[in-house]
Amino acid sequence: MTNSDEISEWLGCTLVSSEWRPVPLTEGIFDGGTILWSNGESYEIESSIRGPPVDLSLDTIKNGGQSLIFAETRTRSASLATKGADAVSKFLSDSEKKDLEKISAKLLAGNEQTDLVKTLAALLKRESAFTMPG
Repeated sequence: MTNSDEISEWLGCTLVSSEWRPVPLTEGIFDGGTILWSNGESYEIESSIRGPPVDLSLDTIKNGGQSLIFAETRTRSASLATKGADAVSKFLSDSEKKDLEKISAKLLAGNEQTDLVKTLAALLKRESAFTMPG
């Protein structure tokens, strides 16, 4: 955060800052199915009808990583999670699927049965999700 010192001063608190990262941060630009990394290397991503955000996430997961997609609205978040859910679920073991079934059931039991909650519970079974404020 570029203005963390100003925020800490405004809040009247001491800023605690760290540059430590558990994994290296890599930067790249995705264009036309290829990522051009800041170090000059490039990498092709398998394209699908799911769209670039989901394709990039699936590639990361296939290579042993984790992925988070930031979207501009809750509806778009739910849409992206739905598009990737079937593909992500193929990477799950039977025991992981059972654990996710339990989490999904717990979510349904502890919340109103709105369409949004039902969608999230169904996606959780396939290790895909989106966040809801509040």
